[in-house]
Amino acid sequence: MKSRTGLFLLAAATLAMIGVCGQSMATVPVVVEYEGLTPGYWKNHTEDWVGYATDDLVGGVFACVPDPLADATLLEALKFHGGAKQAGAQRILLRAAVAALLNAACPEIDYPTFQAGIISAVNAAIESDDREAMLELKDRLDEYNNLGRTDD
Repeated sequence: MKSRTGLFLLAAATLAMIGVCGQSMATVPVVVEYEGLTPGYWKNHTEDWVGYATDDLVGGVFACVPDPLADATLLEALKFHGGAKQAGAQRILLRAAVAALLNAACPEIDYPTFQAGIISAVNAAIESDDREAMLELKDRLDEYNNLGRTDD
């Protein structure tokens, strides 16, 4: 199955090629090929989950999630839909965040961020109670989750 590949040019990540005997240095941008799979993929391929179980609770992973969302399983969170106000933003963020965690935990996927960073960012966004901040983070994670997988 052919899928999309995400290419990110990391402006901050450059290789300095140092010449011999003090010759000039050249800076070459590094192109890193990242991957990410959607919430739908993880919902339908639970056998590919690494480090998390389908019945793990959202509140056991994300400390700042209010009830009743904290009592949902990670599998249930992958089925969340958005909605109005903060509660809708929390649900749609958690859907993207669970997929992001599963991507970051999978050793075969080169995801653009780490599990700890995802958890920290989601906790901060939910704790802020700022709908726009939650949706902005959801958009970033959704972009990463839609990178696809390279064909090896």
